[in-house]
Amino acid sequence: MLNTKTLSAAVAISAMLFSTNSMAQAYVGGTVGQARWETSCSQASFCDTYDTSFSVFGGYNVNANWGAEVSYTSLGTIHASSFTAYGPYAASIKAKGIDISGVYRHQIAEKVEAFAKAGIAYTKAENDGYVFGIPHNGSINSTKPVFGFGVTYAINPRMTVRAEISSRKVEMTTNTSTTANNFSLGLQTGF
Repeated sequence: MLNTKTLSAAVAISAMLFSTNSMAQAYVGGTVGQARWETSCSQASFCDTYDTSFSVFGGYNVNANWGAEVSYTSLGTIHASSFTAYGPYAASIKAKGIDISGVYRHQIAEKVEAFAKAGIAYTKAENDGYVFGIPHNGSINSTKPVFGFGVTYAINPRMTVRAEISSRKVEMTTNTSTTANNFSLGLQTGF
């Protein structure tokens, strides 16, 4: 037989769990944009440090302000080439990876929220090219901080438009790294 204290404790715990679950919301989404790699191409006759990027992500809002997010991001491919007295050279580097971030959100209007996120990015950069006619390729993995901020606009209670800027370091070779900034726009849906 349940006594009054046990029943009161069970009701209090159930109410706390119910209120936490009612504030919690999972979401998924995707964005498309442009990645800009801040790398120097001073010795190249052709250099393209911009490319199309995309990201798919999922997150969980613990409460009205805090949450966590996991995303897969492709930063596209950059290219450089030149011709020297010793012969031509060309290189391309593409990067993709997985980010795990904490997210802070703040409502700034009825349907508009601003957010900031910080976390860890596990990135794989793959390079391919040739130097003086000799082909070379390889890949390097790195784990670096990732930061981002953006805004969402609620189309309806479940669907929002999302604009975001994120930045991370990418190891291109064993002794060369660069910053890759990603500007993107997409949709996310809650459930």
